[in-house]
Amino acid sequence: MQLSGSRKRLVIAVLLMTAADVVFDLLNVLVFKGGTFGMGLASSLSYYVAMLVGLGYFFKKSCLFHLRRDGLRPDILRAILSEGVPTVINQLSLVLLVLLFNHILRIVGSNIAVAAYSVISTVGNLCYAFSGGISSVTLMLAAIFTVDEDRSSLYALLGAMRHYAITVLSVITLLVLIAAKPLVGLFLEEDPEAMALAVKGLRLFSLCLVPCALNTGYKFYCQGIGRVRLMEIISVGQNFLLPALAALLLSAFLGTAGVWLSFLCGESAALLLICLYVRRASGGGNLNVEAFSLLPA
Repeated sequence: MQLSGSRKRLVIAVLLMTAADVVFDLLNVLVFKGGTFGMGLASSLSYYVAMLVGLGYFFKKSCLFHLRRDGLRPDILRAILSEGVPTVINQLSLVLLVLLFNHILRIVGSNIAVAAYSVISTVGNLCYAFSGGISSVTLMLAAIFTVDEDRSSLYALLGAMRHYAITVLSVITLLVLIAAKPLVGLFLEEDPEAMALAVKGLRLFSLCLVPCALNTGYKFYCQGIGRVRLMEIISVGQNFLLPALAALLLSAFLGTAGVWLSFLCGESAALLLICLYVRRASGGGNLNVEAFSLLPA
């Protein structure tokens, strides 16, 4: 839909999904009294609202892409499943990291630390949206330029990705550092101890946003040019292995602060390893966009 210029419909779908989620939540609480199950059902139904808005595009006469029954072939379905594997690995790594962090925080902290982490994760997801947007565009354009064998555009894409990752996420980092207390206050205002812990943790977490955006943008670039295995390796290292090792080590000396710092340490380590890999792959040359493109000479 983005390729066909239907971005407005996507925005409308997201807005309606959000509005529907709020309405369904209110109906669950005030009318149906469905409890936790009702809240989960309300969220699920709101996604269907967005899906229906999106599907409407494919039945328009002006649609560039049409749903066809003969398109449901085994070879195409296999390709779709295969292309989805990197996303599965990426998400599984994130889930495993959350489980490990909760376990570590229960050991070195308490339930208050786990509550603080929940708030940090919630605010962090908002911050990740910016790097996610940059990465999605990078993936899409990298795939297009690779098919067209357009080397100069791939170089320009990498340069633009790096520029916006650093610029946009630096601004977001600064905003989070300044507004950490009121942001946390939206969730933990009635618990001063948990709030103080979450404010400190959120500020330490925000320091990882720039390297995270660079790593995420680059791994999706790798997927776009067909380097899927490299993308999967970066995902496991960035989203689980490196921050997990950092958390296990730092928490032993710094307690909960070590867990918060593990975000920065993990992302920085991943960025360093990517640079070392690119340097080796390019024969030890300069770390410019040509080297990071990983294109054959």
